[in-house]
Parts: sequence; C-alpha cells; structure tokens
Amino acid sequence: IQILQGDSTSIFSDSLFYSGDEKQAELHGQVALLNNENELYTEALSYNLRDKKAEYRQKAYLQRGSTRINSIRGQYWLNQHTAVFADSVVVVDTNFVLRADTLEFDTDQQIAFFHGPTSINQDSNRIYCESGFYDFVNEKAEFAKNASFRNGAQKGKARRLLYDDSPKTITLIGDAIITEEDQ
Repeated sequence: IQILQGDSTSIFSDSLFYSGDEKQAELHGQVALLNNENELYTEALSYNLRDKKAEYRQKAYLQRGSTRINSIRGQYWLNQHTAVFADSVVVVDTNFVLRADTLEFDTDQQIAFFHGPTSINQDSNRIYCESGFYDFVNEKAEFAKNASFRNGAQKGKARRLLYDDSPKTITLIGDAIITEEDQ
C-alpha cells in the first residue's frame, strides 16, 4: 500500500483501512512514513491526510541522517515540522546517546527539546537535567532544572549548563559548583 501526498510525503505499509469522510488512514505492517529528510518507521500508524498528523502507540523510530530517535508512543505533525516522542525515548547520534521521558523535535530546525528526567552520555561525559534543548545543526545545548554533569572524577551542577561541541566546553550558570574526588 502506498499513500503519496504532495511531492514531500510518502507512506508505505502492508495494509490500510481508510475513512474518506474523516480523511483518516490506519496503516499496519512495516509502515514507513517518508517526509523530506525524515523517515518514520513503525508497525502501526494512524495518519490524518487533512491535518497531516501521524500518531503511533507502539515502538517506532524517526531517522534523520545519522540521528535516530526511538520511542514507544509519539505524534508527528508534518505541517508544523514537529514530532513529539514519549515513553522510553532514546536518541542515538554519532556524538551521544540521550535517554528521556518526553522529547519534542523540530524536524525543520533540527532542535530537540526535552521535558522530564533526561540523561546524556558522550564518551566519558554524563549530563542529567529535567529540561533543556539540543541543537543538532550547531551542536549546542542548554540543560536546566537539576542540571548536573560528570566527567571522570570531576562533577558539576548549576541552575543551567550550556554545552558547545566545537570547543567541547560546558559553562555553568547560577549557583555553580564543581568538585573533583580530592578537591
């Protein structure tokens, strides 16, 4: 089964139930939604052709270049260039692995906004926060709400942590504390 919508959206699946009055498609079996550079894969997908809104309630992942975002549930608003991932969210990128409860992804600007407990692992660095964002294009991030990091024996925490990948720096802002094992 194949749905083609405009020149930027294609959806493939093994089976389809379609309600013409509601413009609602229920797709099952090896579902692939391709929209510009974003590819969403799952086993079952609800898609509204009028609103261009996709929703899944079982495992799925969105692939964009070298970045893969996995979750159990999610929604993707193609017109708004926004995807929301919930429940066991894991982002695997060439630079890091991020685990979150909920993540909102701007598919156009390529910025991930995390809400709730989030941990990021990059080489020997570990970062924790409960709010923030990561800009995939500029490789910059801000971590807030109980923000902390660990790099080997060094630990730090502050109200906000700013991360810049190009010089590999972390800036601590507000009530900043950095400790090492013996200092």
